[in-house]
Amino acid sequence: MTVVYAMTLADSGLVFAPASHIFYSERVMDFADNLPKFADMPERMGGSGKRLEEPEKTGWCD
Repeated sequence: MTVVYAMTLADSGLVFAPASHIFYSERVMDFADNLPKFADMPERMGGSGKRLEEPEKTGWCD
């Protein structure tokens, strides 16, 4: 995993599109966004790959 500060990408033209949530078991708020939610990390990243259920509705996404 690499940390990239958002301000360094301001003029890059990159459009951020998240693919999943990691460490979702330690979340502060729920997101109902139809993305996979991992308790820790996906197996390919060295985690258990355990997925958590999508909350029904959170008010963040339609």
